[in-house]
Amino acid sequence: MMMQVQTAILIGITAALSISTITEAQPVNEALNFNYTPRQCTQWVTAAIASDTVQSASGGLSQSEFMNFLNSIPQLESYFLDTSLFSANESGNIITFAGLPFEVQLAYPTLACWCEELGEGEGCCEGENNPRINVSALVEENPSDVAVAYKEDFCAFVALVIRALEKQEEGSITTVATTTTV
Repeated sequence: MMMQVQTAILIGITAALSISTITEAQPVNEALNFNYTPRQCTQWVTAAIASDTVQSASGGLSQSEFMNFLNSIPQLESYFLDTSLFSANESGNIITFAGLPFEVQLAYPTLACWCEELGEGEGCCEGENNPRINVSALVEENPSDVAVAYKEDFCAFVALVIRALEKQEEGSITTVATTTTV
């Protein structure tokens, strides 16, 4: 239930804001940075696929794989290495998902809950079904309209996450310690 409420809130935010792909020459709205370039989107998709570890190779990212994915994004390198922000292990990786800002935590179930639209079956988003962020749908050879919309949403949320973490690093937002049941 909590995940559904959180998902509904983030979907509402998404609907209220314009999500757009920009060309390399267009300015970026820094205040509401859902904007991204096609090149950035391609880089993020490639990194997400690489973060789906060989051990699971599930076609989807678990919470820990999602954090590894975020850690692989060059714009966030300094964020994940700043051990004053979170408890970190020796390699600088965040140990807990709960240590991430609320906006970042909320992006995970929102993206994972595309599973029904992507044909993974009813109830796939429920916690006991271990929902994951689908990465295989991001690289379909002949993507459906749903897969195209999912990829756009994925990249828009990655852009939002990057901006949220950059603001966290700048000290302009605070971390909300919550527990997200997925």
